[in-house]
Amino acid sequence: YYVLYNFEATAEVAENETYLASKSTFKLYVIEGDGTLQNAYTVADVLYFYGKVTDKVWVKGTICGSLSKTNELTTDPAAVQPSNLAIGNEETFLPVQLSSKTAPRENLNLLDNPEMLGQTVWVYGNIEKYFSMPGLKSVTDFSFDGVTGSFSFDDTHTPIKSVLVVTLVDGVQGDAVAVSPDVD
Repeated sequence: YYVLYNFEATAEVAENETYLASKSTFKLYVIEGDGTLQNAYTVADVLYFYGKVTDKVWVKGTICGSLSKTNELTTDPAAVQPSNLAIGNEETFLPVQLSSKTAPRENLNLLDNPEMLGQTVWVYGNIEKYFSMPGLKSVTDFSFDGVTGSFSFDDTHTPIKSVLVVTLVDGVQGDAVAVSPDVD
């Protein structure tokens, strides 16, 4: 599994003649997915990489519903839309565009395939704004096993692995900095 790990470190300095007492907390997020089919991004990875990745990527998630005409996450058969699905869970999900006359739409949309609710799926598309939030658009492929997709593509995607450092000073979030270590 590819998980967004969350580590927290706190440093505290006692007051002395030169400095006032201070305390800082840092949150570290380690992202392990690289956007390939075999090592797909998670929903949490996509939320981090939104606006940073322009190539098409693979994202793995559990189908948790569809966004209704009122932009609400729903599993109600009367409200699901064939043009999209959501992967993730009720608290953190990613809207996924299902364009008309494509294999992903024919096979994944909940209106025609209600049995897909709760299924794990890998989808291949662009990380873009969708329903006014980070989402996956221009989806052209999908997989049910994370090994084979429906189609073949050139591997032009450059994987990105990063650590996100967020500073908290006295409980207030400061700057967030992405660090991309050189790891073989």
